[in-house]
Amino acid sequence: MSKSTISTFELFQMFPDQESARVYFEARRWPDAKVVGVEHATSADWHAVKAAHVALRDYLSARIANAGKCPASLREPSDA
Repeated sequence: MSKSTISTFELFQMFPDQESARVYFEARRWPDAKVVGVEHATSADWHAVKAAHVALRDYLSARIANAGKCPASLREPSDA
């Protein structure tokens, strides 16, 4: 069984920079993923990624903008 918690020191030893953390978590999430370099990406790939990014940005913007307009009965209870 794996250890469930680690210290901050251990975390920074495992992931000294953002790139090492990204590589680790991508490998855990998508173990059989084929890595395609930028030089192999097509124009269609870039357009699909941009469209997904814009859709996510718009969705999150709407959620944030409407967060305060939700009826109190539907809001999650706060910790305060």
